[in-house]
Amino acid sequence: MGATESKVQGNGAVAGEGVSSKAKLTLAQGTQPLQTTSLNILRDGFYGKRPVSVFTYDPSQFVLDNNQGFLPKAIKKLKTIRHPSVLRFIDCKTSSSAVHLITEQVVPLTLDYLKDISEDEILVGLFDIMVALHFLHSQCHVSHNNVQLSSIFVSNGRWVLGGMEFTGTVTELTETGLISLLPEELIPPEYQEQSAKMVRDKVL
Repeated sequence: MGATESKVQGNGAVAGEGVSSKAKLTLAQGTQPLQTTSLNILRDGFYGKRPVSVFTYDPSQFVLDNNQGFLPKAIKKLKTIRHPSVLRFIDCKTSSSAVHLITEQVVPLTLDYLKDISEDEILVGLFDIMVALHFLHSQCHVSHNNVQLSSIFVSNGRWVLGGMEFTGTVTELTETGLISLLPEELIPPEYQEQSAKMVRDKVL
């Protein structure tokens, strides 16, 4: 797979195991992104000589309407939470036009991927995600708040949980707390009326 050097600079984040924080990041070129969401674009790349995955974010989208930056939260959680079933953080690099979150090499969990694996493999994958969530809740006292297909990835056949942009503490698991943490499209239906009221009150 071809790659060209990405013109990005380190932001001082601590690099992962076996990789210098001064390593060059190269992004795969000439291929379609592995995944595109409203938050980021996922591509293959190399960090030094190590194959990695690169989640690229638009800096203009880092702040929600409630002025809570979700990208710093995602980076902080991935840097500080280490578990076999949680996406492994390697480094983060920035440029004037993008922020690149560098992780272990993964592929997105897609419906096409699920069609090609056995029921037993799906059950093992679901178990891995349940283990990750249990670890977040019981050991880290963190609520993920964003479990969906686009936040689950596959690393060497093992499912890992990413998508840490909207995490919160367990003490924030109230109606008002969840509304303040989540973008409108992720707010549970039963809370949407209250969310609309909070927006109206804020405007008034």
